[in-house]
Parts: sequence; structure tokens; C-alpha cells
Amino acid sequence: MNKLFVMLSLICLGGYASTSVAEGTFGNRYVGASIGFLKVEPKVIGNADLTNAEVRAGGFLNNYMAAEVRGSLGLVGDEIGGVDVDLLYSFGAYMRIGTPFLDKFFPYVLLGVTRTDVDLSSVADDAIAETDTSIGVGIDYNFDSMALSAEYAQYIDKSGSLLTGVTLGISTSF
Repeated sequence: MNKLFVMLSLICLGGYASTSVAEGTFGNRYVGASIGFLKVEPKVIGNADLTNAEVRAGGFLNNYMAAEVRGSLGLVGDEIGGVDVDLLYSFGAYMRIGTPFLDKFFPYVLLGVTRTDVDLSSVADDAIAETDTSIGVGIDYNFDSMALSAEYAQYIDKSGSLLTGVTLGISTSF
């Protein structure tokens, strides 16, 4: 319920932004890379802070909507109470829905599906592999054929496990 309320509120807010000076993005394809700072709350231990590297590829379906796929690998794990917590991989498919404004910015809502595998290593190896719907908010700052992006997303909220995070990235369009 909370995810739905946030999503609808942001979409409605985005509808009020001015699009009169926005450049067309329809048909643009893009590839990019990001660094992510994630917080994972496995059901059996406390919070762990992880860092991941992510690549993404996508394209704009119209001036307001883009479809993309992403894949990431963990770079830096964490240790909580003698348990090593590491992101093995994450991948997903997403829609970015937003409104371009002021010729440079594209704020958006992120909706999609994420599959992630978090390794919990202690005396007995264990892993948490989950697939869940994802929601987030972000903004792109466009210049030339490049864009800088910042995003916050809740990737997994299932079975007592939570994966959220902030990503910062760069992409190029062609």
C-alpha cells in the first residue's frame, strides 16, 4: 500500500512539471554505469552496508518513459556479528517514468522487478535469493549526449529481507 501511494504521488507531481522547453528523447538509447551504496537487512541478522557496481542499457519509448535492464555485482561486503554479508549479483528490468524539464533534467519514478542473491557466510554458508517488485525515484542531469544520475530505490522487500540503496551513475545516449 505504501509503495503504491508513493508511486502515484510522484507520478501526479511529475505531471505538473513544464515540458515546453524539453528536448525530445523519443528513440534515444543509452548505456551507463553506476556505483551503488546498498543497505541489506537479511531476516536473520542486522543491517549490512554493501557497495556494488552496476551497468544498465535501455531506451526511451517516448519523451516520458524509458525501459531498461540492469545487472550488478557486489564490490564491498560487510560483517555483522561474525557473518560476512556480500552481494553476489543483482539484475532486473525496469520502467523509468518521468517528465523532462528545464532542458536538462529528467526526474523519474522507477518501477520494475529485481532478482538478487546475497551471500551470508559464517560457520554454515547460506544465501538469500529473492525476486520482488521494485520502486524508486531518481533524477538525470543531461548534457551533450551524456547524463549524470542519482537514484534511491527499494529493490527487495520480501520474506523479512529488505534491500534498498542509493546509486550514482553516468550514461551516454546514442
